[in-house]
Amino acid sequence: MVRNIALILGLVLPVGHAAPAVAQDATLFVAASLTDVIEELAAGFEEDTGLQIAVVPGSSSTLAQQVLAGAPADVFISANRLYADEVAKSLDTVARDLFGNSLAIIAPTGFEGEVSLKSLLSDLGAGRLAIGDPEHVPAGIYAKEALENAGLWDDLSDRLAPAGDVRAAVAFVASGAAPLGIVYRTDGLVDGVEVVGAIDPDLHAPIRYWAVTVNQNNVTMDMFFSYMGSMEGENLIDYLGFDVGRDFDFLNGEDADE
Repeated sequence: MVRNIALILGLVLPVGHAAPAVAQDATLFVAASLTDVIEELAAGFEEDTGLQIAVVPGSSSTLAQQVLAGAPADVFISANRLYADEVAKSLDTVARDLFGNSLAIIAPTGFEGEVSLKSLLSDLGAGRLAIGDPEHVPAGIYAKEALENAGLWDDLSDRLAPAGDVRAAVAFVASGAAPLGIVYRTDGLVDGVEVVGAIDPDLHAPIRYWAVTVNQNNVTMDMFFSYMGSMEGENLIDYLGFDVGRDFDFLNGEDADE
């Protein structure tokens, strides 16, 4: 059942909110894998409210460092909790869970057949596997964990095409620079590539997106999160392949059934 993301409203605000809050155009730093869904949500939000959301996509680790250095973001959404918590701690607030994703194997559009982790080495041929840089890109960190748990990392670690963010990994495959890649399933839906295999989610930590309010004085982001939680917003998030079906207690930051 699609859960109510609107519960985020009022729960992503930092502790100690005191200055007068106003609604104004906002800037949202987002993990690269969220580019399409957030831009579409922002367009619908602007149509409804007249308020603009400037979407700044990038690698979660890079965006986190920019926010920590004082970049003018109103909200930061990370593809893993580590970077979100780092930013939240610096602001004396907490990161809040939004929705999830999964990993998939991608190939250029027109690829024939399916690819599994068991066949990955042979299907790669002499080519390299495109993934986000496992040193700092969340998608690459998840991919490395999955490959390690599948017993494939030692064979593939020197056959990677590491990318600065997950969309760059997709571009490697779309351009033919790499024959295959491991990215988020939602990134396999963009032009130029297609999903050719699934990856067992039990092979890696759960993939969740985490939001941190950076500027507590701009209530536009509260309004935007409320819009995300509307039927229109949730349907779009679900349609674009993200996991919005997990019951979650935003107030306490725990699963509702725990």
